[in-house]
Amino acid sequence: MLADHAHIPEAKCAVCHRKHGQVMTDRKGNIKYDKKGNEKRIILTINHTDRICYLDEELYLTWNPSRMRVECTTCNWMYEQGKVPCPDCLKKGIVVYIKWDQECCDACFYEKHPDILQRIIQKRTEQEKADKEYREKRNAKNRAAKREHPCTYHGMGQKCRIQFRGCLICPYAKTKAKNCQGFKIKKGAVKKPVFKQSVKPAAFLSFPCRFRLKEQHCEKGGICGYSKTNYQKCRQAQERPARRK
Repeated sequence: MLADHAHIPEAKCAVCHRKHGQVMTDRKGNIKYDKKGNEKRIILTINHTDRICYLDEELYLTWNPSRMRVECTTCNWMYEQGKVPCPDCLKKGIVVYIKWDQECCDACFYEKHPDILQRIIQKRTEQEKADKEYREKRNAKNRAAKREHPCTYHGMGQKCRIQFRGCLICPYAKTKAKNCQGFKIKKGAVKKPVFKQSVKPAAFLSFPCRFRLKEQHCEKGGICGYSKTNYQKCRQAQERPARRK
């Protein structure tokens, strides 16, 4: 069916009127290319506009002008999305798809109503100016608050640089920063807590077995169940002599 109705010299798309093998262009007339750098070309196919054609294979493969029409693959896909080419752009040889219930595309609408376009541009400019003024006031306020903050240990984004807090966000405002425990430690109001290191017993340090690791773990696996007085009962200790004193 494609060879007899779509892929013939006189065939063209029933929607956009483009022919099979024609080079695709954009609104400005520039040639479109695919990812491999090849020119995009129009491919005609058969669009089954009547859903009854999908009920039977014979109906689907038999040409019927009342239920089928020749379209390019792009128009065929846009037909399923409920879109059609803009009629004003189509008169200029440009294919721009719009919703089926729209009168024209945005560019053609602004061309017909330049006063509306000017109002939109003016409103957008005023909004950008207002946003810029708001950001400048907000940044100035943040900079002033940062200078007045009594704590000098906050970094970017109010992240605390005190050691025990890590990279957490400071929960204190500039009026309540003195309540922070880290702030008191830095100012000398509170002593920094000292964590005592665990001291190993002398018996553990003088253990004669050479197979022991940290926390009395034997390098052969498990915790050593022998003391320094009866370690010789361990089979591993019997295989290796004791360390020299």
